[in-house]
Amino acid sequence: MNDTLLDEYAKHLTLERGVSPNTSAAYLGDVRHFLKTLGERDALKVKQRDLEGYLWDLRAKLSAASLSRKIRALRSLPSGMRIMAARFVAEALI
Repeated sequence: MNDTLLDEYAKHLTLERGVSPNTSAAYLGDVRHFLKTLGERDALKVKQRDLEGYLWDLRAKLSAASLSRKIRALRSLPSGMRIMAARFVAEALI
């Protein structure tokens, strides 16, 4: 399922959002990195704590700009993950 999600996400970025090739590559890399941390679990069934833990760990390792880009990439995924990303940002990063 995660490979299908990445394929659909790549199409969405290019065809629907019209982002530049560099932005598309960066967002795909960010989402791919998150999916890698999930292992075999379905990305559409992640729990809020999965996303919170992932972003919290990155907070200490990345610049604010890089972390912000990762959040934007995750927010642009299916609605359930966007809601979780938005809630995490509102509660933990502000």
